[in-house]
Amino acid sequence: MLLLISMDAAEQSLENLLEYVINEHNFRLSTYVAVANGEAGGFFSDEDYESQRLVRSLSKGANTVTTTEVMLADLIYDVYSPGADAFLPLVTEEETEGIVFFRGFKPVGILNGQLTPAFLMTKGIVRSGNMSVEVDGVPCSFKLNQNKTDRKVTVENGRAVLDIKIKAHFRSEDRPSGIEKAEKALEDRLTEDVLNMMAALKEAGSDAAGFGRLLYRGQNGLWREIEDDWPRLYAESQVRVSVEAEVDGAPQEEKR
Repeated sequence: MLLLISMDAAEQSLENLLEYVINEHNFRLSTYVAVANGEAGGFFSDEDYESQRLVRSLSKGANTVTTTEVMLADLIYDVYSPGADAFLPLVTEEETEGIVFFRGFKPVGILNGQLTPAFLMTKGIVRSGNMSVEVDGVPCSFKLNQNKTDRKVTVENGRAVLDIKIKAHFRSEDRPSGIEKAEKALEDRLTEDVLNMMAALKEAGSDAAGFGRLLYRGQNGLWREIEDDWPRLYAESQVRVSVEAEVDGAPQEEKR
């Protein structure tokens, strides 16, 4: 089952919509949820076919890090639990790409296809996918095999510090001339993308990456002390990013 919400509906009445859905027994918590960039009804000339197509598209996007899958249970948890804001995949009639992020019940911004992988890797919810960078001026594609993300929040001298450490394992698709150069290019791109992604979230006041929730879960005493001041602390926080990329698939001449 798919619940497709138009951007207008999300902006005007997401809270009322969720209250209705929660009390409507026909909706399962495993229902997929997405935001339509346009009128949601325009997607369903053939309701069953289009619903199945969009669900397949969401799954494909999750496998290629261009978007993700969010179920109704996830949305409800993100909206109502302390320390985090919600996010939903964005779909159009042509493609499924990007993330809509929220502040409370309001959508406040969109991450495009380039920054979506950085968001998903920061959240630690990446399955697989491809990333492209230039190595010695040549575009090269790399398949993401594994991703481990460690996140930490500290409050030092009245300022929050958000640490993001990403370890990513890639397989070379194009056999670049230098593996070390490829790893450096991937590290540089991911570092820049994560910083840009976090800047976009912070500017909009959205903690869709869930750093407040880390405090709520792991340092509940500290969270209770700063909860009311978290929006300011988050907006003024320092973001520190460390990326370690490992690439397999060296050219044959390098393996000898």
